[in-house]
Amino acid sequence: MKSNVKEKQFDCIAIKSSIQRQIYDETKNMTNNELLLYFNNNAKGKKKELSVRKKRIKTLVH
Repeated sequence: MKSNVKEKQFDCIAIKSSIQRQIYDETKNMTNNELLLYFNNNAKGKKKELSVRKKRIKTLVH
């Protein structure tokens, strides 16, 4: 009997752990105010990145 499970092309847990480690390394010596700035700046960058991706998708679809 064949399995319908697809082989994963990536490991979500490994990616998550890697990103968490990177954030920890970048923020481990920060004050609370520095942490707030760090996360606010990264959130703004991600919003901009998502906006660019949405525009690309729209141009590809239409």
